[in-house]
Amino acid sequence: CQAVRWIKNMEAHAGLRVMSITASDMVRQLESAVQFGQPVLLVDVLEEIDPVLEPLLAKAYIRCVGREG
Repeated sequence: CQAVRWIKNMEAHAGLRVMSITASDMVRQLESAVQFGQPVLLVDVLEEIDPVLEPLLAKAYIRCVGREG
């Protein structure tokens, strides 16, 4: 708990999003945070990581500069 409090205090000014890995809308919230460059703190993480997080943790994502319409 002490580490979580410290991280929350250090990143509060940056708009830290604290989300539970067991939340039903965790993937949607995480996608939104990544899209807008917000820091995220995942809590309730067990020994095995959800496979949906693997590309993000491996930094296997695509950066889009602009959208063509």
